[in-house]
Amino acid sequence: MTIVEEQPGDRMPERDVTARVESVLIALMQAGNEPSLRAAADLLSREWRGQNKLVEFFWSLADELDQGTRSVWISRLAPPRRANTDDQSE
Repeated sequence: MTIVEEQPGDRMPERDVTARVESVLIALMQAGNEPSLRAAADLLSREWRGQNKLVEFFWSLADELDQGTRSVWISRLAPPRRANTDDQSE
């Protein structure tokens, strides 16, 4: 995965960046092949400007899944724990 350096005038609002990456995350998960899943795991685990919001997005998706599917996605992507400690029933 190539990391592009941000230039001072290049910043998009964080919500716009995160919304785009949420779509990419879903597409990578749906593709389901190993390179796509590694890329999805990298998006979730590497530090970047919208990482915390993307991790929370992942967990909100996971909360809607049946337990079996949820367990598979968690084991395949190894996402960071959600920041909110109220519900960490992974």
